[in-house]
Amino acid sequence: MEVIEKWQALTDELIAATVEVLKSGVVPPANLFYSDPKIIGILLMARTVSHAKGVRELVKKRRILEARILTRNCLENCFWIGGLIDQGKTFVDEMIQDEQKRRVSRGQLLFENQMIFDADAAKKLRDWMKDRKHWKDSKTLNPKVVADGTSFDGAYIFYAELSVDAHPGLEALRRYLASNDDDAEILLEPGINLSEVLDTLHILAFALLTTVVGVDQLLGHGAGELMTKLTAEFQELEKAL
Repeated sequence: MEVIEKWQALTDELIAATVEVLKSGVVPPANLFYSDPKIIGILLMARTVSHAKGVRELVKKRRILEARILTRNCLENCFWIGGLIDQGKTFVDEMIQDEQKRRVSRGQLLFENQMIFDADAAKKLRDWMKDRKHWKDSKTLNPKVVADGTSFDGAYIFYAELSVDAHPGLEALRRYLASNDDDAEILLEPGINLSEVLDTLHILAFALLTTVVGVDQLLGHGAGELMTKLTAEFQELEKAL
């Protein structure tokens, strides 16, 4: 369909735009620190582009469910970029706390499930956790809370929609069952819904556009000619949905 090709073409433009953003916002190697919101934003953009390329391949292979799950990750990256724009270093500190909490939790799981059989390794992990016992008091981040505190909070409704397919709930499992009053059939290859393909590409383009514009803003460029052009193209395609 022509409209699908147009959304795919816009996705290509948005991916290419990330390179232009980096060209005009080079960060010196001496400043490549995780504590810098600009660096975190660039890394989030790189992650989003990687996801977007994966979504494109999945759509080509007719794996729409899988494409939607990966698109959901792109939106999550957007929320984090929004956190960086609105809170800067404070949000980076929250990301650090999130990592600390999750790392000690994984270490605790290893002990609880007796997954460490080497005495020396167990001692090293025990000492590591003892030195970082205060990490247990750190707080984790969750997408809804992060989104609610940013200028991208309206996009959480897209995230919630895509979350249906990210978990094995009954609604997600209905994809694999075709039934009527007289018969039922298990579908190992569910049919393709074109409106769902469009929906996925629309949300993906939104996530990419938000990411590109957000990182451009983080790097201090403001809305340049390229950003304005891409936003206009997105809005024009959106009118046809």
